[in-house]
Amino acid sequence: MTHRRTLGFRAFLFTVLLTAMGSLTASAARDATVDPDDREYLRRQYAWFQSLPTARQQQLRVLNDEFHQLDPDTQTRLVRVMQNYNAWLAKLPDNDRQRVLQAETSGERLRIVTELRERDWVRTLPKVQRDEYAHLPVESRAARVREWRSEEDSRHDEWSIAQRNWEDVKLGKVPAGFAAEPRAHLEAFVTNLRPSLTEWDRKALDDARTAADENGQFMWYAIEVVRLADTHPLLPGRVGAKDILSLSEANRDYLTKNDRAIMRKKGPAGMINDDAKDLKRASGKWPEFALELAKHCEKHNLKLPQPIGDCTKEHMPPEVKTFLEKTLEPLLRKTPKGPEQLEALNRASGKWPEYPKMVMDLAKFYRLPIPNWTLPGPPQSWDRFRVSKLKPK
Repeated sequence: MTHRRTLGFRAFLFTVLLTAMGSLTASAARDATVDPDDREYLRRQYAWFQSLPTARQQQLRVLNDEFHQLDPDTQTRLVRVMQNYNAWLAKLPDNDRQRVLQAETSGERLRIVTELRERDWVRTLPKVQRDEYAHLPVESRAARVREWRSEEDSRHDEWSIAQRNWEDVKLGKVPAGFAAEPRAHLEAFVTNLRPSLTEWDRKALDDARTAADENGQFMWYAIEVVRLADTHPLLPGRVGAKDILSLSEANRDYLTKNDRAIMRKKGPAGMINDDAKDLKRASGKWPEFALELAKHCEKHNLKLPQPIGDCTKEHMPPEVKTFLEKTLEPLLRKTPKGPEQLEALNRASGKWPEYPKMVMDLAKFYRLPIPNWTLPGPPQSWDRFRVSKLKPK
């Protein structure tokens, strides 16, 4: 029994090593299923193992030890992945299989496998897309395939959400969240969301709103609003600096004098040095640019003379100030952890982004909607418009 178990381990290792070492032969590729109870199969794999050089056998033994240190779920997943790979490899035409097996490095083997899998997937596409793919330059094909796959994933996600909300999908039915009063609160939130969006996102949002208003496709609008809300978390307050030039004069002068990592001495005013790549990518976006600048200043121990954004209760929008005074602060005074949280909030006053971020975090912790700054109503009521794996943490 122990001997059979050992052979079973080696049979598994044979499968795992397909990718790592490329030692598979065409005939071995047809042993796609690992079966430790099949004596003939075990004998074949044992003979294969004994035919390997001593160094390669030792690699197998080490891998065996590492494999059995993994948790059972990971072991099961790896076996399934390698068996699927083995079955796929066995079905390849001989010339394609040899390309995979004869790759000189694991990186080259992965590139070939990706190429072949992409080719197989493209063959399943409609003729219009197959023709477009055939006429693209070789170097542009991978990017186009990624776009098509992303679109396909989005369609699958939307269909999954539609199935959960089938009654609301029916044209002409207005979901509860889109009746007159809730819709007004939703549109107020969208108004605050828009400055954070890219031009492409704003167009997608406008198209979804038009579909809701003109064709009754409210689910599409809800999905789009939730997606954008999750990918562009809001911080309450006025829209602030989106680039170096829109900073206050005091902050801009301070950076010019104290931070060579950001400010170029030559070239157009307000240009950012190439070594501040994250800041450069965030330029033109609020609050992304300000958040990246705050992280940069903290990393380099820079103290801006003025906050980048609104960061006191007095400077919050009226509806947020009312929420703090009438809802959040009274609640914090009554809950066990509340006084400590309220003290932390007061200490954060005057600091950006600490103060507005803490306001949002506390509202989320206590499941409280902030008028115009979070999706209206109970936060969990919007989960039905999310793909579960994409729910915000």
